[in-house]
Amino acid sequence: MKKSERIFSGKDGRQAGELGNLLGIAGVMGLHMVTCPLVGAAIGYGLDRWLGTKFFLVVMLILGVIAGFRCVLQDARRLQRLDRDGKNAAREQSPADER
Repeated sequence: MKKSERIFSGKDGRQAGELGNLLGIAGVMGLHMVTCPLVGAAIGYGLDRWLGTKFFLVVMLILGVIAGFRCVLQDARRLQRLDRDGKNAAREQSPADER
């Protein structure tokens, strides 16, 4: 049996839903790196046009990048916690449970 078949069938202690959750979090990490700076830049651009200034775009873009990294860090911690919990569940599973 291939490793991918074991994962989806739950033979290594994980269910398909847990794997989907891990993949979902990993996918969201990339979205955070793109959307946070874009939202910050859009807000900064709007403030610059509204107030007639030229520095809000840069400030808000930098804050958006910082927010993106913060979100990715939180997601990475969540992935590590889910991965650790999945490994602990696999260790606790007895050989009789695998049938």
